[in-house]
Parts: sequence; C-alpha cells; structure tokens
Amino acid sequence: MIFGCITALTVSAQPFGSAYFLEGVSNRHRMNPAFMSERNYISIPALGLIGVSAQGNVGLTDFIYKYDDPEGKYELTTFMSSTVGREEFLNKLHRVNRLQMNTDVTLLGTGFYGFGGFNTLELVSRSNTNTSLPYALFDFMKTGMDKAEGTSYRIPHVRNISEAYVELAFGHAHALTEKLALGVKFKVLFAGAYADVDVNQLDVTLKQDQWEIAAQGTLLGSLDGATFKTKEEEKGDRIKGIDVDNPRHNGWGLAADIGFNYQVNDDLALSGALTDLGFIVWKNMLRGATLNEPYLFEGFESIDMDDDDPGSPNDFDEQLDELGDDLGNLAKFYDQGEITRERRAIAATLHLGAEYTMPFYRGLSAGFLWTTRFHELHTWTEGRLSANLSPARWFDFSVNGAVSNLSTSLGWVINFHPKGINFFVGSDRMVVEINSQGVPLNDLNAGVFLGMNMTFGNRR
Repeated sequence: MIFGCITALTVSAQPFGSAYFLEGVSNRHRMNPAFMSERNYISIPALGLIGVSAQGNVGLTDFIYKYDDPEGKYELTTFMSSTVGREEFLNKLHRVNRLQMNTDVTLLGTGFYGFGGFNTLELVSRSNTNTSLPYALFDFMKTGMDKAEGTSYRIPHVRNISEAYVELAFGHAHALTEKLALGVKFKVLFAGAYADVDVNQLDVTLKQDQWEIAAQGTLLGSLDGATFKTKEEEKGDRIKGIDVDNPRHNGWGLAADIGFNYQVNDDLALSGALTDLGFIVWKNMLRGATLNEPYLFEGFESIDMDDDDPGSPNDFDEQLDELGDDLGNLAKFYDQGEITRERRAIAATLHLGAEYTMPFYRGLSAGFLWTTRFHELHTWTEGRLSANLSPARWFDFSVNGAVSNLSTSLGWVINFHPKGINFFVGSDRMVVEINSQGVPLNDLNAGVFLGMNMTFGNRR
C-alpha cells in the first residue's frame, strides 16, 4: 500500500485551480457553479476536461537513494539499505506523512444559455486516494531489527482511503442583478469502487529476533462482483487478496454545488463556492478486521535496487513487491462478512476567490484563490496567487504560485478560445525534477490538466 502510493504517480481538490480566473475556460463552472461560459459549448467526448493531480509532504528522494556500488552493478537503493543512515532517512520525514491523488475526466458535457441563465449537463468520472503514514512506521521499518530484545513500538493510525465513481451533474447559473450571480448544481453519483484500510494501532515488541504484534484495524471494500480471497487458518479466514467478476456500478449517491460571483466594482470581483457536498451509499461492503490476539512477524530486510536489469532479484518492481508482501504480513485481516449498505460522505471543497483588474490595462488582473478540501482523513488548505493576462480576445494565460499545508507549488495555464473552439492546458503543480520513470523526485507535487470543447453562439 505504502510504496504503491509513492510509485503510482505516473498513472495518478479539483486539479485545475490555475484556470479559476480565466473567463474563456468553458469548464470553470466545475469550480464554481455561478461562473458562466462566454459561449455555449459541447465537450469533445472524454476530452472536455482531463485532470490528474498528486500531492503530499514527502517525495521519491525521501525513500530512494543513490548507491555507490563497488562492482558498478547497482545505481539505486531504498531507505532500507544499510548504506543509508537512520538519521539521513528519518530526518526527512514528518510526524504524519500524507499523500493524495485525484483524477477527473469529463466523459460528456455541454453548457448553453437558456431559461434565464446558463445551464450545464455533464457526465464525469472521478477517483480520489488519500493516505496517512506515521513517522513511527518508518522508524520501525528502518531500525527495528537493530534494537535489543524487549524494544517496543506503538505505531498509530496507518490509513488509506480510495474511491472511484461517476457523476451526472445538472447546473444552472443565474444573474440576479448586474453585479451578482448565483449558481447551483445537482449531482447523481454512481458508485464504482471503494476501499478503506485503517490500522488504528500496531503494538510491536521484539522477542528473540522476531516481533510480536498486536494490531487493531479494519478493512472495508466495495466493488460489485468482488469477493475476498482467503486462506483458512485456525483463527479464521485470513484475507489474502480480492477476486472480481464482471464489475458494475455498486451503489448511488447525491451531491450538490452552490456558488456566487459578485462584481463589487469595475475593478474588483469576489466569488466563492462549496462543491461536492454529498454522500454515496455503497452496496455489498466487504469487511475485514484484525483479531485481538498477538502474532509473530519476522521483520524487514535491507533492499538494494537495480533499475536497469529487469527480472533480476534486485529489479525495481521485484523489490517493491517484496516490501509490499512484508507490509501485508505486518497487519493480518480476517474476513468478517458483508454489510448490505454503507453510507459515506465524499470530500467537499471550498473555494473563495478575489480578482482585481488593473485600471491601467484591462487585460491584466491579479487573483487570489483560497481552497480547502474537507476529507475524512485530513483537511487540505491552499492559497494561490495568480497573475492573469489576456493580450487578445481569443487568448489568455495565467502564472501562479501556491502554498498549502502539504507543499508549495508553481502553476500555469494557457487558454485558446477563438470562435468555434476552446482548448486549454496547464498545471497546478509543475514538476521541476523527475526521474527516468517520470516520477517526481522531491515533494509529491505534480499535476496536469487539459480540455477541448467546441463552442458556438455569440460571446457573452
């Protein structure tokens, strides 16, 4: 689970905050339902908006290190290697190490003026993953076996929550006055897959070169057609994996967005929105739990990595598989049957924006966007300051910087919107340095978004 989250970034809040103040972006209403597009539009299927985002307070270089191999065979090693010092590794970590990944794909979408305002209809595929990993877990992995008999660790709250669903959204924005517009969006949610691995506490004690572990945790999973793969043991049916047969949507939910846009005067505009306020009722929720009986664990071993020799015992993927197997044995879950239905809230997001248009050049503005994402596992808050320039009626762009309680980032977006088409591309979290696999080397801080829509009608 841990290293899957760290290394899956090449396939990983709404990931296009850089476009919040660009009126020519047709899909801005995704962040605030009070925003109206400058023209009617129809999204090109699966290309109206694609957003991929990953963020955290740790990065790849916190876990992977260069290795000076005297034989010249290996170039990299993990933090588990004896060549990496305890302080060198652990001093880079936080008390709680957080990771989050989000994807957002507009499958179908349209927006049009009518009924006294601007209306939107969209079908969107979304997925979110949030992970919390305590410092004590890595301290145990790195130095546990070097301790004297009787050494103990208390590892709190290791958790991973993942969800995937499709939303069908209906929105309407209405100008109440020349200065004030309100917007609302109603969503029907179709559940896809859900997983919640929650190890609330691990009590670990070294006894004669083995660790005695007492675990407290639960496992929840929902996917239509899924069953646990189990191994029969004396204490019960231990969960070893999952089988899936003909998956379909696995529940339903409801959500809503509300927002406003207020033009204070010719220069200053204020806006705000609360999006994704809702829930999903998951069906056929599989349950697992740890037992209140101690068990033995042999521990972790040093691992060296050879990135250039696929299939070797020290191949990158092989080593991550070994670590994953060890982590799977660290907390043992046993099948607890099935819950017919389980209601879970989805993560809501708050946006508050202020934009000041420069009196000396109306094509230039400064914007500040405050974003808070409320998630069951942790709340993420970000402030983003942007400079937005429109040198022509059909072209604009933004450059911006952001600070959050996870990391700092630089962002940008370029937007083309001549009559007939709207194409935009950008990044909220520009990657400065990556490795040969395209994985960010420093903070888990990466993201890209793009969209393509066909526009028609007169400019509003």
